Amino acid sequence: MADVPIHFRVERAFFDELTRLVPQVPWLKSQDNPSGEPPYGVIQADEAKETTPRSGVFYVAMAVLVSTVMDQGDPAQHANLVQAVREALDTIPRQGDDTENGLRLHGFVIMRSTAANLDQEQGTLFELNVGCGALERAGVPPDVQPVPAG
Repeated sequence: MADVPIHFRVERAFFDELTRLVPQVPWLKSQDNPSGEPPYGVIQADEAKETTPRSGVFYVAMAVLVSTVMDQGDPAQHANLVQAVREALDTIPRQGDDTENGLRLHGFVIMRSTAANLDQEQGTLFELNVGCGALERAGVPPDVQPVPAG
């Protein structure tokens, strides 16, 4: 796991949680170069900045996009999906260890959410700032620590 960049670990961890908590949305990770037709959700984590040199603690800028088609289906579909994602983000533990992804989550905040409409797609973008570190940097082997109950 040590060779996986911290922002990819964050992306995978949130992908796992949102897939579990909001299964009605097909989730995609930006690291997989996704493509598809709405509705879908895309998770993109980038710009990992170490808080203090060699500390192993990072802030990772992350975006969660929920996209639907504007001219098809129930007009309330987008609002319902966005609400489900917001509630899921609020239920993800703010601190804990994700052994599967080798990630120690120190906390995260939703900085803002913004409408991001384009042609026939309606989108809502959540911008998050995630505080985290690698489990192996914490001095604890990833296979020893429990995954927090969701």
